[in-house]
Amino acid sequence: MLHKIFRQRKVLACAAAASILLLACGSENHRAASVDSLVEVQNMDTAKKVNQQLNDPADPDPSDSFPVASYKPDSYSKEAVEIVAGKLRERYKDDISKGIIDSASRKFRIYEYDLNGDGNKEIFVGLSGPYFCGSGGCSMMLLTSKGDAITYFSVTNYPVVISNTKTNNWNDLILMSSGKYHLLKFNGKTYPSNPSVAPAFKSVPGNDFPKLLDFKNEPYPAFYF
Repeated sequence: MLHKIFRQRKVLACAAAASILLLACGSENHRAASVDSLVEVQNMDTAKKVNQQLNDPADPDPSDSFPVASYKPDSYSKEAVEIVAGKLRERYKDDISKGIIDSASRKFRIYEYDLNGDGNKEIFVGLSGPYFCGSGGCSMMLLTSKGDAITYFSVTNYPVVISNTKTNNWNDLILMSSGKYHLLKFNGKTYPSNPSVAPAFKSVPGNDFPKLLDFKNEPYPAFYF
């Protein structure tokens, strides 16, 4: 009889342990599902913003307080925005799917500028947010008018200053990195990707130099990818 009672208690104890384990696993699965759902909702929200901007270009960035007429008139085109958004989604698709890139980092600003005088405007892509920025500066992209990569810049601060000097028929760039100006020259294929190691530009660029992506001081619409 004692042996039978002991065996029944053992069965009950095992059943209770199994129930606790199932509840723990179920809770963990629920948390994982919740995280996946949050990432999915964030991605859907960003996609809605992208569609809204492309389908209703009257005000590409309704989240800011600037009227449409005050935006830089030559800074962007709808075609360039579509090209850049597609390139960014492709380049960072893994981190987007994992929810690593926060919503603040999925905004970008662009400026189209013909650097080599061939009649086609290259596209500067200003990135921001915690994913792309650190203490030294932010990442920035330079693409052809078709969206092909020319240079991926790191540790760069805005604005982009266009020098009146040229190298290999391309305008030199003056970029600030870690609090100092640097002069970047085109080598025939690309610009130096890390401005901080380029030669120092020893004076402060004057107002006669074009300044692009100065969105801290001037109204630029933000787009989403």
